[in-house]
Parts: sequence; structure tokens; C-alpha cells
Amino acid sequence: MGNFMQTQILGMEWLSTLIGRLLSSLGLDIESRIGSSIHDFFVDGGFGKGCNI
Repeated sequence: MGNFMQTQILGMEWLSTLIGRLLSSLGLDIESRIGSSIHDFFVDGGFGKGCNI
């Protein structure tokens, strides 16, 4: 249970999976360089944590 909490809830792995599935359903290959970059952009919070844009 502790590992689940660590990776899925606190690590927000569920969000990464959800965004990956959404991008894949739109036809974007998240294994490609551009697909991976777009996935990371949404998962990591866009312009970065702490940016006030």
C-alpha cells in the first residue's frame, strides 16, 4: 500500500498515464521526440513549477 501511495498518488503517475493515453488517442506517438516533449510539458506543469506566467 505504501508503494502505491508513493508512486500513484504522490508521484502523480496516474496523471502521466492519463495524459499519455489522451495524447495517444489524438494520434500522437508519445515515444517520439516531439510526443515525449509534449507529454512532459503537460505532466511537469507547462512552463515549470514556480513560474508565474
